[in-house]
Amino acid sequence: MLNDTPFLAGRSGGPYEETTTKPESENSVPDEEMSNDEYSALLSKLNEDIYAQSVLLSNLGKYINSWWKSFESVGGTFTTEKAMASAYEWLEKNSDYTEADITKNHSDIQATYKKFIQTDNNDRLLLDVAERLKQQYTNYTEYFSLVTTPGGDRNSFVADYNKYTQNISSSYETIGGLLE
Repeated sequence: MLNDTPFLAGRSGGPYEETTTKPESENSVPDEEMSNDEYSALLSKLNEDIYAQSVLLSNLGKYINSWWKSFESVGGTFTTEKAMASAYEWLEKNSDYTEADITKNHSDIQATYKKFIQTDNNDRLLLDVAERLKQQYTNYTEYFSLVTTPGGDRNSFVADYNKYTQNISSSYETIGGLLE
């Protein structure tokens, strides 16, 4: 059964692959320096955007689970394409969002995350928040992939859905509290 963690409506956006090394060429982009207030605002924006996008993903995930369960009950064969077509159709009918919004929000989060990892800061609290936000981003990208390309078996989908929903919600609250 899917977790009923309440989410508020919102807009946001997905995966940017973090690298652990930076190019050492003369053409590489230097790390951006920001004041603590600017860095804190960037962390807060990323936290809010990830959470808002996870709201949309949560709603899609709940719909996909219901659709999948109904489809199985009549002996239908689950396919990602059928599930997503139905889910995006449902989303458009029941909200102000479309598949294009989900994709754009995902791209926006990737861009913000890229800016975040290219920025240096030495404040101990903000560095702790940054590490938590990296883990939240990882959870978000896995959640995005799970919901937008569902497959495997429904029980695994539900278990992973619940895990990511809980992790992102909990992390959002913790990071928000630390940034206050």
